[in-house]
Amino acid sequence: QFSDIQNTKSYASLLWLFGQYLSEINKNSEAIRYLEEGVDAFEAMKIFDKEYYQCLSKLGSVYLDYFEEDKLGTGKDYKQKTSTIF
Repeated sequence: QFSDIQNTKSYASLLWLFGQYLSEINKNSEAIRYLEEGVDAFEAMKIFDKEYYQCLSKLGSVYLDYFEEDKLGTGKDYKQKTSTIF
């Protein structure tokens, strides 16, 4: 359905911006999904510019937020993922 746009920088940027929006309204688990997809999209196109690093940095930040919010410890995996980003 969106195959024409999926291989574009605009699509990767859209995922990043939507993930950023979701994190701002405290929907971190959803934000993580979109930010991860954004990072994957940038990397698949071998685009490592400012927007890629902003998306990656936001993903790391949301991983930390999610881990800190998680009282039951189910976000443990995200703390480990964060350490590979920062």
